Amino acid sequence: MLAAAGVHVRTTADSLTEPVRIDGVEIFPVPYLEPAFAADRLGAGERSHAGVLRAVTERIADARSGDLPSVVMAHVFAAGATTTDSERDVSVGGLGVVPAEVFDAFDYAALGHLHRPQQLSERVRYSGSPVAMSFSEAGRSKSSLLVDLDEHGLAVRELPAPVLRPLARLRGSLEQLLDDPALADHADSWVEATLTEHAPRAMERLRTRFPHCLRLEIDAPSRQGDLRSYADRVRGRTDLQLCCDFVEHVLGRDADESEQELLREAIDGAAVQRRGADRETSGAERADDAGRGTTGAA
Repeated sequence: MLAAAGVHVRTTADSLTEPVRIDGVEIFPVPYLEPAFAADRLGAGERSHAGVLRAVTERIADARSGDLPSVVMAHVFAAGATTTDSERDVSVGGLGVVPAEVFDAFDYAALGHLHRPQQLSERVRYSGSPVAMSFSEAGRSKSSLLVDLDEHGLAVRELPAPVLRPLARLRGSLEQLLDDPALADHADSWVEATLTEHAPRAMERLRTRFPHCLRLEIDAPSRQGDLRSYADRVRGRTDLQLCCDFVEHVLGRDADESEQELLREAIDGAAVQRRGADRETSGAERADDAGRGTTGAA
């Protein structure tokens, strides 16, 4: 049904040699093939992505029509390509790297997996993702590739992708990021902010200027905390003083008079409730003791 609608899906090794023919071009989509499962089945010389892709392309080369231009599509990490922070590593110890020469038998190789557009040769390219997938792609353009291929040759044209919201990586103190007029252009960007200091409520305050701030990093000297035990730190301090310490820690300022009054009322109210609970507990214990004494006498 999908093929009848013009959508062609290849998911198994059995379908590797079935081309999709469009306007006199044979297109061979290659699904991701896990070497541990596919190497033996394909007769690969080694249990690696390179070995599997080499076996796959050899099979396809034998099955294709020699008089038609051919395109191979593959999900692969080709040697010489550059990754970004957003790709999932599909290999351990470099076993996932595939030489670009594996695709030499084809007129064009349209590769996927890496999100950055890049050209490994005239006939081997990654179009990249149409939108940025991580902040490591900040400042880089996105596009799609329009490929014209026929018996006369190959032409590839880059079509820039629209940028609805750019990425920005900002660095500095909190006050610098909030006050620097040169950063006004990033008010509507997806923002990654790196602060060079510790600051309370940093993300909340950053979002007053950069409402689309997604990530906050701190690159500042670590603060040596109070190494005293909790008992030593609170010894001799009233409940109100401890609550005001918490306000200063969270808000970065001293509690004002109205806040102190609210805290004082809350502390006094909690004390009243605690005394009432203590009286109820004491009364219940006395009644229980009296009950046990009566039973004993009887």
